Amino acid sequence: MSQAQLLKLFFEQFQLFIEQLILVFPDDPDFPVYLTNLKMAKMANPRMVVGAIEQHCLPFAATIKARNADFFLKYEFAEYEKDETIIPVIRKMKDMWVQISPANQGHIMDYVNNLLVLVTHYLGIRTGPSLPTPPAP
Repeated sequence: MSQAQLLKLFFEQFQLFIEQLILVFPDDPDFPVYLTNLKMAKMANPRMVVGAIEQHCLPFAATIKARNADFFLKYEFAEYEKDETIIPVIRKMKDMWVQISPANQGHIMDYVNNLLVLVTHYLGIRTGPSLPTPPAP
């Protein structure tokens, strides 16, 4: 699959993921904004989105692949402490995680894993033990 096809598939999956979050949380005002921002970033600089996933998700690749939600809930994400845009999103996702059904939790894990696989293929790398894993909380 070409990089262009991978990038197209990545954005289709990411958009579908956010649309599903909007269906699960119809009263949440942020998810429609995230969807709009994703669409704008796709048009303006799609590689920026891939770069953000690479920077913020690939370090957690092994944990994500293992579907370790407990890690996500307990990890402090201190490295983002001064980032006023990411910390509120992380807190929101942690709060929402406990409100959703195990089936929806599984779907979220599926989407995140799929997005990670697409990004790693796009970047030409594979997830695995060679990627750094953050310390346990």
